[in-house]
Amino acid sequence: MSSVNQIANPMAAAAASTTAGKDQLNMKDFLVLLTTELSNQLPTDPITSKDYYAQIAQIGTVQGVDQLSQTSQEAQAASLLGKTVTASTQQGVMSGVVKKVTISGGNVNVVFNDANGNSQTVQLSNVQSVSN
Repeated sequence: MSSVNQIANPMAAAAASTTAGKDQLNMKDFLVLLTTELSNQLPTDPITSKDYYAQIAQIGTVQGVDQLSQTSQEAQAASLLGKTVTASTQQGVMSGVVKKVTISGGNVNVVFNDANGNSQTVQLSNVQSVSN
């Protein structure tokens, strides 16, 4: 049913995807908005080629920012290897030495053993503090 809503109202689909835990537009949202704009333009006042090319250039900028953000998060997580982190987990706040970095579903995660020796995988954004 959600795919029907996305086709019927792409603007609402883009808004829904950005409010589902994100605070900024991603490439998919940008393309949905651009496509919607192009399909709803007035025939008597079409988008100029200058405006069209400017928006295409913005696509490249959005892609570059997305890739830079991901690379930055990966480098930040890699710098935590061997360091003690305190992080929020489903079981509460836990600490341990980072032994591995993983990427799953676009999320950068750190892996450490808690006080009981259990492996904990948490998103980088859930790390609250770092110590040597």
